Amino acid sequence: MNLPYSLKFAAPLVAALLLIPSPALGNGGGYSIDGTKSGSILPFDMEDIAAVAMETENLEIDLGMRGASIRVDYRLRNTRNEPVKVRFGFPMESSPGDKLSGYQVLARGVALPHREVVQADDSVPDQDGWVKVSIMPETIQSWMVSELDFAPNETLTLGIRCDVPYFCTHGSGVFSSCKRMVYRLSSAAVWAGPILKGKITVRAPFMEEDDLRIESPANRFKRKDGAWVWEFSDLEPTLADDIKIDLDGGREEHNVEEAKPRGTYIIQGRKYGQSILAHDISITASATQTGNIPGLEARDITFNVRNLPQDYKHDGKWYVWGVPGRGIGESVTVTLDRPCRLAGFYLCPGVKRGGGEFDRKTAPSFGQYGSVEEMDVVVNGTWKRKVRFEPGVAESRWVSLHACPEEARTIRFIIRKSSPGSAHNVTCLSDLRLYRKLSKEPKITPLR
Repeated sequence: MNLPYSLKFAAPLVAALLLIPSPALGNGGGYSIDGTKSGSILPFDMEDIAAVAMETENLEIDLGMRGASIRVDYRLRNTRNEPVKVRFGFPMESSPGDKLSGYQVLARGVALPHREVVQADDSVPDQDGWVKVSIMPETIQSWMVSELDFAPNETLTLGIRCDVPYFCTHGSGVFSSCKRMVYRLSSAAVWAGPILKGKITVRAPFMEEDDLRIESPANRFKRKDGAWVWEFSDLEPTLADDIKIDLDGGREEHNVEEAKPRGTYIIQGRKYGQSILAHDISITASATQTGNIPGLEARDITFNVRNLPQDYKHDGKWYVWGVPGRGIGESVTVTLDRPCRLAGFYLCPGVKRGGGEFDRKTAPSFGQYGSVEEMDVVVNGTWKRKVRFEPGVAESRWVSLHACPEEARTIRFIIRKSSPGSAHNVTCLSDLRLYRKLSKEPKITPLR
């Protein structure tokens, strides 16, 4: 079965039951894009796949800021009264150059050997009999492939563990990006019969329900004990059952400079937001220390709170607010020029570098300065949401405010927990981008 997509992909367990080590490529036997049992998307044949049934699948997905941790256990049964040899693959769908890490495949309590089979433009078997094939649809970059012998009528548990980087997509016509994960449940169609019983659990310890979106399958997952859970039985999976999870506010799109209205847009399903530009807000802080960041030889880089909101006129600058020490209880207050409902915001919990004006040797690193791990976000002094950041992740994080019932006039960010820096006793926040709610989908001006 499978997992991953935009952000990154990790994927389904797909197997080929082989009697020979050098399968011929062609139409025969493979997991195809239309979810049937034919095609040639695999770099190995699907011969005799009907010999093994997938009785259960128990999948756990833990979503972090950079990628996901995958734990999946399958109970597989050889339906034949004779031995069979299984070659199975775990597909890696990702941006070019990205790799899953920590991959392990376990059977009978023993780690099995595995090798990566890269999909290339060469269909000639190598000296070991493995075939490299052209990159097929769905951006599968490679397969993690192992082999396993089944005794007659044997039932065993197969486990896979790995960390999967998110697949980041970029659209066309307008600048667009988002993080997505897809678990390709449809690949189980190649096994004998349906999945008799399955349970899929998605956890996101640093995100709330509105911070991500399970795009599909619709209305299958239920909230339970802080997780999203889908239990099923007798499922013959198709592409409609593939799990697609969007993170980071959904799709982010930028209008061209002359477009009206200007700005950046968040599109998350049927929820829409438009960026609030820096000149449309005023901002104050409980701590007002200013001055150059210690040890940095660059002009106009200060701890001033006015640096916190991102302003596209400031390309090449760092947008940093910092306070001495751990900063516990210190706060920043944003006042809007006019009240509005908020979609959410991006915020980096430490130092985030701006454009390419500074070289990497003099640029401050995230870990050198203190970073925020937990904060309260208070709207109008009344409505509150707690936000937790994953320690050590130097990325801007989307935080949804769709649940806030009020029109916001003020938003206060209060530091409740922080990590110290390795070199400087300063706790920082940077790259604040606020978005107001839109009642309908915006018209985005295409790039020319």
